[in-house]
Amino acid sequence: MATKFMTLNEGKTKVENTTSFDKQLWNGRIEISEYTPDIFDNVLFLGNDGDYGDVFKAWNNESPEAFWIFFGEKGDEFND
Repeated sequence: MATKFMTLNEGKTKVENTTSFDKQLWNGRIEISEYTPDIFDNVLFLGNDGDYGDVFKAWNNESPEAFWIFFGEKGDEFND
């Protein structure tokens, strides 16, 4: 199954620059992320933080209540 990329204002276009996760929130600490967006069923762009960059919520369909928060760079997957 392909990853579904979403924004709070749903939309999607051609992808040239892909989304990357640089850091993740883990146990109250921000750490370097070893994950890529494509391992999740869903990635929601939440917005941009001036200190941390683009902020994302990522989760899988089998347990939607379990999710991760990532900081990184938003790619074209989210463009309207």
